[in-house]
Amino acid sequence: MPCLILLHAVSSLSAYPNYLSYANELWGGPTEAYKYLNGLDEGQAYPEAKAYLERHPAENCWFVTGWQWDPRLYGVPCQTFGVFLPNQIPPRVHGTVIVSSTLLTALTLTDGELAAPFKNITPRHKIGGSALLVYEGDFDAGRAAAISETNLMESAFSAGQTSVALLHANRAVELAPDSANTHCTLCSLLAQIGQTDSALRECYTAQILLLHDPLRGEPLRKEFLDSIEARLTLLRIQYRATYGRDAPTPPTE
Repeated sequence: MPCLILLHAVSSLSAYPNYLSYANELWGGPTEAYKYLNGLDEGQAYPEAKAYLERHPAENCWFVTGWQWDPRLYGVPCQTFGVFLPNQIPPRVHGTVIVSSTLLTALTLTDGELAAPFKNITPRHKIGGSALLVYEGDFDAGRAAAISETNLMESAFSAGQTSVALLHANRAVELAPDSANTHCTLCSLLAQIGQTDSALRECYTAQILLLHDPLRGEPLRKEFLDSIEARLTLLRIQYRATYGRDAPTPPTE
């Protein structure tokens, strides 16, 4: 028993200061914890990311996060994008890419699209145990760029800039035409501005794409499909009230 206590103490101390991403050696230690545990990145490793980039300067640096706060507030010298950040990015990114490991495990409606280019790649380095993962190379960022456009759409619509919001929503679909998420977002915007016919087409497209989307597993797929169906039900009612006839049926796949 004393030996086990000693081993546990040594294991714990070796993880300092990255206790949030701690995992014992049977699991591979803190650097492998992201493979098994969710939510290892709470923003606690941003100062370590700054220190990492000071040791490994990068001409092109990108930071992908699932949080509302921008890593640049902590002195991280990267261009940032993510679930909530309305920063426009190109459809391809090249260089050093630091990715929140939470995006690889917490597969929400947008997390999977942000993390898709990195799902099957071994990271070059890990920061904060395995809170942040570092990749090097050239990556398809089309879906991530589309998410940035939807964030800009929401900001514009909240500010009463409907035409600007519509431009961003259409741009998101252009960047990621095979994303159910972008079509669903455009459907929602069109419904809110009274373009019921167009909204129906976008929701039908989202529904078809979702059925064949490899990034969506059960029960997440069912949850998303249920939300689309609920929106379609309201749109059909609205269509009937506007045009005096039943809404068109979904197109054949």
